[in-house]
Amino acid sequence: MRGAIIGDICGSIYEFNNHKTDKPETIDLLNPLCFYTDDTVLTCAEGQGFLRSIILHHMMIFILPSIHNPPFFGEVVKK
Repeated sequence: MRGAIIGDICGSIYEFNNHKTDKPETIDLLNPLCFYTDDTVLTCAEGQGFLRSIILHHMMIFILPSIHNPPFFGEVVKK
């Protein structure tokens, strides 16, 4: 995730202005004009969604079974 975000920000100044060279050392990766793009935002949103799904999965597997009397469970089953 970090690599994708850093790579996207470093390459943002070249997104619409391609930089073709045989000497990669001429590419300025730490340019003050670099900015985050829509791809950066999407990558962060995907990471956040992934982390939330892990937390939800953990709750369903480990926490919910430890609750012996969930609230209103009996009333729902009786109906």
